[in-house]
Parts: sequence; C-alpha cells; structure tokens
Amino acid sequence: MESKSGETSSTKEEFSKEKKEFESKAKVRLNELGRKIDELEAEAKKAGSKVKAETKEGLQELKEKRTALKKEMKKLKAKSKTTWEEAKQKVQTAGDELEEAYNKVRDKVKSE
Repeated sequence: MESKSGETSSTKEEFSKEKKEFESKAKVRLNELGRKIDELEAEAKKAGSKVKAETKEGLQELKEKRTALKKEMKKLKAKSKTTWEEAKQKVQTAGDELEEAYNKVRDKVKSE
C-alpha cells in the first residue's frame, strides 16, 4: 500500500524504527557523557588550583557543547526523512565534538 508521498507502509515502519533506535542511542550517549562531565567537574574541584584554572574554560565548553547536543536532539522529532537525516548528522557531529572536548579536559585533570 502506497501513501501520497509514494512510500510504502513498510518503508515508513523501517524509518520509524530507525528513528527510535537512533534517538535511544543518542539519549544514552548524552546521558553517559553528562555523567562523565559531572564526575570530571567534581574531580577538577578536588584538584589543585592549577588544574582548576586549566580546566575551568574546558568545563564551560563541555557544558555549552552538551547544551548544543540537547538542542540538536530535539530536531530528531522531524517528520520528513530529509530533515531527520540532517538532524541525525548534526547530532552525531555534536556528540563527537562533545566527546572529543571531554577527552581533552579529562587528560588535563588526569595528568595532574
């Protein structure tokens, strides 16, 4: 059975399933990175003043990137496949950037 858009109902079901799986994985990744950032912030607070100074800016950047990732994740609710694919790519990129920034700050904290 084809819809007005030309997609079959099984194609729509596959897309719906793909969306749900990706959203679920993205939420898990965001929650995990959020937990790691909170732990890292606690470690930095316990560290010496040099580490605190060096990581303050990095921790602020992490929080900003986490907020940006949350914002992009809201766009995953898009109805059209094209819009959703764009949002999916942005979420993946934002997640990668957040993780990379986290690793940099973590390395500063751990090196002290």
